[in-house]
Amino acid sequence: LKFFSEQRNGNVDLEHDGMLIDGAILNMSYNVERSLGIMPPNAYSNAPDGAWVIGMKVIDSALWDKVLDGTFNGFSIAGKFQMVPFEMSDVVEETEELDELDLYNRLQGILSTFSES
Repeated sequence: LKFFSEQRNGNVDLEHDGMLIDGAILNMSYNVERSLGIMPPNAYSNAPDGAWVIGMKVIDSALWDKVLDGTFNGFSIAGKFQMVPFEMSDVVEETEELDELDLYNRLQGILSTFSES
């Protein structure tokens, strides 16, 4: 959430050189969670639950031409993260029924335990 709250979805550079460009933006983001009906794209049907699926929109035509001609043929995301362990039993009881708002609030609580360093 910090990534989006700090509006980093436009922080794109080439070859990890640290020089931000205006030619691309992250425009789609979700985590696979089959039990909630949130599925991975067909091409990545084996992606595990929790996998981060993103979409980037290349808006600069010169940059897109370099993608098409093979100059750029890969993709990576850099980041530093700190994992914080937790027990699911601390979050929700198996027999507990939650409405959508309760579920949203519980998930927000879980996600807030992860901090980017």
